[in-house]
Amino acid sequence: MTLQSSPGWVVERIGLATASRMRDVLDYLKSGKDSAARRQYKIDLVTERAFGRATGHYVTPAMQRGLDCEPDARTAYEATTGALCAPARLVAHPRIEYFAATPDAFVGADGLAEFKVPSAANFVTWTLGGVIPEEHLPQLLAQLAVTGRAWVDFCAYSPESGKTFIRRLARNDEDIANIEAAVSAFLAEVGELFEQYTTAAACSVTSQTASGTSTQR
Repeated sequence: MTLQSSPGWVVERIGLATASRMRDVLDYLKSGKDSAARRQYKIDLVTERAFGRATGHYVTPAMQRGLDCEPDARTAYEATTGALCAPARLVAHPRIEYFAATPDAFVGADGLAEFKVPSAANFVTWTLGGVIPEEHLPQLLAQLAVTGRAWVDFCAYSPESGKTFIRRLARNDEDIANIEAAVSAFLAEVGELFEQYTTAAACSVTSQTASGTSTQR
């Protein structure tokens, strides 16, 4: 299990479906077909497996803010709860191959913590809402599924005010089973696409005529 800050962390995640991308795994259109995000995530994982290297992604200013302020969020969480956080590390699901998660922190023997540094407006919105924002639930459920832990604390931190918004998500076996089934189905689709790619890549080069027929060279 590799620490999130170590050089090997990015390498070990190659080709894996991770908790941070669970929204994409679950993202279907109303028709039941893949959304563009779900389809692209499958392509990204096939690419990583085929070429053995991580797919690059653009880091938005909001993402960079979160990375820069995460140590402050951790400190604020510890000060607010009195709990001590152990360093995050990559954890593989015990039964589902290619499924993994890297929580932001381990808390005691049973808990996890996930830190977010939203904009000031989102922090106010989340605080007024009083619950974990729905868009972050898939990530938290996936972390619980992978680690087997009993709960995860969602901690939003506001650098502007120094305040935190903390809500705990307890493990629910039905929710865990649902997320595991969804990930298993997604990974099966990735596996099928990878087989299709390797078969196509191994075929001889063909030339296509204007009428659409192909002749093998």
